[in-house]
Amino acid sequence: MKTNNYFKRISGMLLVLFLLVSAWSANAQMTVTIGSNDGVNSTTSYPCPIQDWYYATRAQFLYTGAELAAAGITPGGHIDSIGWIVEATTISGMLLENYTISLLNTSVTTLDLLSWEPGAVAVYGPINYSYQSGYAGNVMFGTTPFTYTGGNLIVEVCGGISTGGYVNNPQCEWSTGLGYNASHQWHQDVADGCGNTAVDNFATQDYRPRLVMTYTCPQIGRATSELQSPDHLVCRLLLEKK
Repeated sequence: MKTNNYFKRISGMLLVLFLLVSAWSANAQMTVTIGSNDGVNSTTSYPCPIQDWYYATRAQFLYTGAELAAAGITPGGHIDSIGWIVEATTISGMLLENYTISLLNTSVTTLDLLSWEPGAVAVYGPINYSYQSGYAGNVMFGTTPFTYTGGNLIVEVCGGISTGGYVNNPQCEWSTGLGYNASHQWHQDVADGCGNTAVDNFATQDYRPRLVMTYTCPQIGRATSELQSPDHLVCRLLLEKK
C-alpha cells in the first residue's frame, strides 16, 4: 500500500512538472508575405514560380535576412509552408509536373546568373501541380519543417518533364527594382526541369516573386531574457495573445 501511494505521489509530481514546463514555453505560428506588390508577371514573362509557358523550369529566388527580420522571422524557428500570390488568370489545362520546392540558408547577397547555388534541401514534392483557372489568392504548399538559421534565404523551384506540354503562366505578384540579382530562372521545351544543370537566365534578375510563408517561432520561455529580445518581438506578441 505504501509503495502504491509513493508511486501516486511521484506520478502527481511529474504531472505538475510537465504542466509547469508547458506553461513556461510555447510556440507561435504566423503567416507572412515577403516583398512589395509591384505588379504581376505576364502569362509569358519571368520570373514566375509556377510557370508553364515552357515544358520545364528551374529557378532560384533570393530573400534577404533584413526582409525576413522585418516580417518577424527569427533564427531558430522553422518554415512550414511556402506559397505565391496569384491574380486571376484564365488558363486551360495548366500542369507543372514534378513540382519541387527546396530551401537554403545562405550568406549570398546576389545570385550568380552563371551557376546554381548548391545545397538547397527539398521540402516539397515532386508533386504535379495544376493551377485552377481564374483562381486569385495565395497558392500554398505545405513543406517539411525547415529550420531558418538566420541570414538570407534561397527558395528554389523546379518542375516539368520532357514529355509534358505548355500553356500560359499564371500571373503571380512580384517585387521589382530590387538592386541585386534576386531571381535566376531557366526554362526549356522538351526537357526535364528538376536536376537540370543548364544555367541560362530568362528572368528579369532584379524582379522576384512575392513570397508567402508559414513560420513557427522558436520554442522560447515566456519569462526568459531571450523572449524579451527585440529579435523576438513578433513571436512575443503572438505568445501574449495565447
